[in-house]
Amino acid sequence: MAYRKQSYVLVFFSMLIFVMSFLSLAAMQVPLTISGGIALFWTVLSAAIMAGGFAFRGWQQRRAFVGKKQARANQTSHQQTRIEVDLPLLDAFSVVLSALNDLDGQPIPQPEGLNQKVDRLVGRKQKLRIQTADAASGRLIADLRVHSFGLVDVLPFSRITIQLQEIDAATTAIEIQSDGRWMAEVYDLGRNLHYVNQLARAIRQQSQTMTAVDHLADDDTLTDEDDHNHTQQQMGGKRA
Repeated sequence: MAYRKQSYVLVFFSMLIFVMSFLSLAAMQVPLTISGGIALFWTVLSAAIMAGGFAFRGWQQRRAFVGKKQARANQTSHQQTRIEVDLPLLDAFSVVLSALNDLDGQPIPQPEGLNQKVDRLVGRKQKLRIQTADAASGRLIADLRVHSFGLVDVLPFSRITIQLQEIDAATTAIEIQSDGRWMAEVYDLGRNLHYVNQLARAIRQQSQTMTAVDHLADDDTLTDEDDHNHTQQQMGGKRA
């Protein structure tokens, strides 16, 4: 899919450069043959530069996935995973919403190196905007935008979609999906994989904590009941 998009972009801009160059030269009354030759030269040169840029970004994309547990077999900006938690649907929805909100204000995931240094220098953070939060249907949709210098980008760079499905009264399945929102995000450098893995981990941890607390509460209740029954038995034995 990424190569197909690259091809479309390369063909579109190559045609645009050729037409604009040719018309500009023709408007200056340069002979048509010379205008066509110059326009073709600029088109080939521009296409070669763009192809080189695509190849470099593709190398960066592959490098960003090295050593990472992938949610999908490919290395694209579309990533998804599915987990199950031992919580009722509404409790699971609350946990997912909390984990999603924790993304707000965090640094934008970047490979180590120049990108991280630039982000720290300009203070770039990610801004979360929840578009849909429907507990009844178990669906959450949120966009992530760049927040820097007190301003938030108009267009999001990633979209996270989460769908919850009740398996039984005490178990919920959660499907997490993260996608790039525009052409440059074809090479997301593992950003959407990071979101999928981070959310899955946070949801598991919070759900396990809630389950453990519930079990402790149940154990305390049973202990209190056992103590009460034991006390009553002792009092009954003394009366006898």
